[in-house]
Amino acid sequence: MSEISGALKIGTTSLVLDLLEGRFCPLNIELADPIAALKAISRDPTLKTVVPLIGGPTIGPVDIQRQYLVAAQQRLGGRDEETDWVLITWEQALADLERDPMLCRDRLDWVAKKWMLDAFVEAEKLSWDDPWLQSLDLEYHNVQRDEGLYAELMRQDKIQRFIKDDDVRLAIRQPPRDTRAYFRGRCIEKFAKQMSSVQWDEIAFGENDHESVVRLLNVFDDDDVARYNAAIDKAPDVATLLRNLEMIRR
Repeated sequence: MSEISGALKIGTTSLVLDLLEGRFCPLNIELADPIAALKAISRDPTLKTVVPLIGGPTIGPVDIQRQYLVAAQQRLGGRDEETDWVLITWEQALADLERDPMLCRDRLDWVAKKWMLDAFVEAEKLSWDDPWLQSLDLEYHNVQRDEGLYAELMRQDKIQRFIKDDDVRLAIRQPPRDTRAYFRGRCIEKFAKQMSSVQWDEIAFGENDHESVVRLLNVFDDDDVARYNAAIDKAPDVATLLRNLEMIRR
């Protein structure tokens, strides 16, 4: 729900993948039982739980992330504006989580929810096994602007934002030109009547009991995306589009 939280999830994951590909990841973090560690850390909102490493030492969740952060700062810092934004925001979040997780209630969904539930439990004198709390937990994620609890936090300016509503509305109608979303959107715009289905990873065109499927699952490379998007821009009809895409795939 939180824009900052979502951007951090995607951004930090992308940076860690870059570290992996470059063989720059910290080599001293080998959890003795990664699954058990994940469960233990996720169930402790204080972030004080430590988990064992192979060989006997223990480490806390913030320290794990900080080692990856330092590696990313050293190897990837200054690469571009987006990378630097992720690094700065990541570092600030870790510092605040270490001081007091509640400092991140304006950025991280799990902290915002806990803050709201804590206040509700105190105000209504509830126990933590009350089913009312489960309902509120779900209601936080209600995407209806006039009903969701996250939306209420936004209205009260208690959640940080970095995306404007006008930009969201524009992106719905004009996807970035360097993405597959642009190809799907243009297909719908130009050839909706000839389309039999649209999925995240494929588009089907049907005519005279014949169906032609354009598969997008492996269209990730920037050059391939650019070629597909150029093809849909130039195609005057479905037949031309399919013929040009076939040439691209050869």
